[in-house]
Amino acid sequence: MSGIRQYKVGIIDADERYVQRLMQYINRDIKNPILALGFLTMETLEAYLKEHELDLLLAAGDMKVCSGENCREVLYFRTERPEAGLETGSIYKFSRADVILGQIVSMLKIEPRHAGTELYCTYGVISPVGRSGKTRLAMALCAFDEVRGGLYLGMEEYGEISDTDQRERDVMSNLFYLVKNRSEELIPYLEREMRQLDGFYMLPSPASYQDLRSITKADMIWMMDELVKWGRFTTIVCDIGGAALGDLSVLEVFDYLLMPVLEDENSMKKTDAFIRLLERRELGKLAGRIRKVRLPDAGYQEPAMLGYLERKLEGIHSYENRG
Repeated sequence: MSGIRQYKVGIIDADERYVQRLMQYINRDIKNPILALGFLTMETLEAYLKEHELDLLLAAGDMKVCSGENCREVLYFRTERPEAGLETGSIYKFSRADVILGQIVSMLKIEPRHAGTELYCTYGVISPVGRSGKTRLAMALCAFDEVRGGLYLGMEEYGEISDTDQRERDVMSNLFYLVKNRSEELIPYLEREMRQLDGFYMLPSPASYQDLRSITKADMIWMMDELVKWGRFTTIVCDIGGAALGDLSVLEVFDYLLMPVLEDENSMKKTDAFIRLLERRELGKLAGRIRKVRLPDAGYQEPAMLGYLERKLEGIHSYENRG
């Protein structure tokens, strides 16, 4: 699947100014999916790798680093210009920054990102602010799909479901159990349990937020791949509570991330705090791809909402798929 995966690349060199400038060049371009992290000593790098992972490490030639489980690839800087056509498994340190970035992209085999496909598109709708219109937006995205209709998946901490209907509250919990076990019963279960609502289908949020917090990025990738292979829906939307996820990298799975926002000071502070949280979790490039939207005061099927959505999505899709 496509999604908006972020790649982490470490840069280690004793020249602090060089590390900072290369790191800043890579990170300031939100269109590339690479987050660069700088290190000056082996001690700081080794401490980092005890708890984190790197997809690639660029290392000074005099620093011997072994690739392994937490550092998948190592590429060494060389200070001599290479001979034309000579493949050395290293990178010329004083190349232009865009050339170095191109070599990183090539080594990681990163394909140009084209969000979604001709038919299928996945959205994550998330907001740390209550009453922001998040659920209205998620349902509007499903209702907006006139090809095969949309599938709404509730992933809120506390869904708006009647307490008397325990069976309905257990539907998503049971779905996540099937996902965790990579069960072939996933699609038959969906066919039985999803319910129709105003032209689209839905599974409401689970009874316990603990079921949500157990879901990992690998779980979501598997589930989304299964849903796309099924081919029943062309739009798949997850309505995600701001504190629902234990693994925030789950957000990398979606083609698009939308965040309804409010303009009052308290709401803006909460939104900014959530973005900073993503950055602290080393998901800065992902945070940069979140598209903030201010929704009209309209129901999810009202013309004002659908008209707004049509204009907004045209701009978002055009930007994400450009170049």
